[in-house]
Amino acid sequence: MKGRVSLASSLVLAAVLFGGPAVSAARAQEAPAPTPAQLAELQKWTGLTKSDYPEARSYAARRIGALKLPDGFSTLYALLKDSDSEPVRIAAAQGLVQSGDDRAQTVLLERFRSERDMRVRCAIASLLGQFKNSRSTEALLPRVKASPGADGTGLIIAAANALANIGGDDAADALRYALRKAESDRNLWMQLARAAGRAKAQNAADELAKGLRSDNAAARRTAVEALGQVGSKDPVPDLVKALNDTDMPVRLAALRALSTLDPEGAGRHFTRLMANPDEAPELRIPAAAALAAAKNEEAFATLMGMLNAQSTTPTQLAAEALGQLKDERAIPVLSAVLQDHTDQFTREKLADALARFGPAAAGPLVELAKHSEPHVRYCAARALRSVRSDQTVWALMGMLTDEASWVRLSAAQALAGLSDEDVVEALKKALNDASDEVRVAAAEALAAIRKPEMLDTVLTLTGSRDPGAAVAAVRALAFHQDERAARALRTAATSDRLEIRSAALVVLRDHPDPESIPALVKALDDRCMTARRDAALALARLDWSGDGRGDRARVLAALGEYDLAAKCGSEGMEAIAALLKTDCINTRRTVVRLFASSKKRDVVDPLLDTLKNDTEPALRSDAAKALGNHPSRAVAKALQEVAQTDPDPAVARAAEQTLQRMTSR
Repeated sequence: MKGRVSLASSLVLAAVLFGGPAVSAARAQEAPAPTPAQLAELQKWTGLTKSDYPEARSYAARRIGALKLPDGFSTLYALLKDSDSEPVRIAAAQGLVQSGDDRAQTVLLERFRSERDMRVRCAIASLLGQFKNSRSTEALLPRVKASPGADGTGLIIAAANALANIGGDDAADALRYALRKAESDRNLWMQLARAAGRAKAQNAADELAKGLRSDNAAARRTAVEALGQVGSKDPVPDLVKALNDTDMPVRLAALRALSTLDPEGAGRHFTRLMANPDEAPELRIPAAAALAAAKNEEAFATLMGMLNAQSTTPTQLAAEALGQLKDERAIPVLSAVLQDHTDQFTREKLADALARFGPAAAGPLVELAKHSEPHVRYCAARALRSVRSDQTVWALMGMLTDEASWVRLSAAQALAGLSDEDVVEALKKALNDASDEVRVAAAEALAAIRKPEMLDTVLTLTGSRDPGAAVAAVRALAFHQDERAARALRTAATSDRLEIRSAALVVLRDHPDPESIPALVKALDDRCMTARRDAALALARLDWSGDGRGDRARVLAALGEYDLAAKCGSEGMEAIAALLKTDCINTRRTVVRLFASSKKRDVVDPLLDTLKNDTEPALRSDAAKALGNHPSRAVAKALQEVAQTDPDPAVARAAEQTLQRMTSR
């Protein structure tokens, strides 16, 4: 296994963390005895931690953490010291927190002090924020107060966010200090301001208020939002001034902050905004909504009146506000305006507002489902997704035969996951709909029913001619614990249709199955880089190494572990070179640049092939430049040919310049 724990560390672990026989016995009495199934799972994942694949060790760490068994602690502790892979150490830290073990904080604090990799330190800092006690606070305070070093501000931000989660006076003081220190670094200041807001650091209000005077609108908005969270009324006068800011998002943020900090005192300012007909509706209506939430009848009447505004924006904003207020007096007006309005987007906003009322709006929505205008019926179906009752379900089933395809589509989407026999039969009929979109929506709705009796239907849908329907069915196979579903997944993973193949590989990536190894190995040669990577993830999690280092190199290369793949010798370089045949431009570019810095001769042929045959001019240019590090007659001849024949001037120029540099040496 990678990163083995030394004898000294083991002794420290036993003495400090386990606390001797008495503590171990007490802990054993407190924890419920693990079941045989849990112990078998733990043994399985513990075995995987010995894999040569970093991804396998990371995956095992997360799975051990999810088991929440005390017996998994020592394995996670060992992985926290994995010397070969930063992602493994991060996964181990996450697993320790997830396990809920009361020893986790101690070892994370120990690792936080000794860790050298900044990504791991940032990850551990964030995780320490989940232990809301003074031990985490004391470890994080110096990091927040520190000046940015060569590693940048990442650790400061991670520690600040962790302190925000912990809260307390010490955290607030540290964030106030850090804000003052970061005045010259706008981006860092904004991150710290958000943390101070979440920490409810009232004593940082004066530092946050300084941000209101920034010439940057984003900084002013961040300051306003943070001040609205800290809970102090001291900056209210400054927030009132921000209601007149030149930037609308800042004004809206100030309105929300005042609604939280001082709703009564802000009432007169909101009334002024609401009553000003020249004020922008984006501010006027939220002001009215804030007043209406405080039971101001005049404000409620203003919102109701806005529904009949001549322009669409006030109507949309008023509908949204009324939906959030959920005053049922608005239901008939919202319904009437929806029927009469001519703007489709506004109708949809009105429907969304009605949906917020739940069952109280069921009757009006069912009536709207009978409207003569197709788009009104569509809006009704859209809203009925959120209003489930026998009445609404029957209305939606009737809409599956509507003359307008978009109404049928919305109805099918609204019925997703409902397992009532009548609903299932109606959706099955919709599988023969004339519209591709409706057929797919019906298939997705049926696939969302996670019941064993639906497996036959799902299996049939995996062969659907509609790509969306087949993909939905393949994804649904993950929820059916049946050998037929497993076989169908393995078959789908080798499908000629990329969308089916990709969907199956995603399922197998998340639910690795040893029986699927032949299909996964085949996918290692897929032109689709995403499919290839998903197959490699599954194989790594199964700790598959095939016939030796060549197969292992193929998995590592597909995972982007190029350094580890290169250590597999010529087989590793061959596996990396194979990525030049994938459809991912970024992957091909990475490989070309990797080969440019390699001194090995076996990179020449892949680079020559890229130079002559890649479809991307930029990659052909990169290959030409990379070949300059591997001078030979064959390379010179290829560069000369490309310089004379490549249709892209930039590629021809790159080849010519590389050739000139080679010949001038």
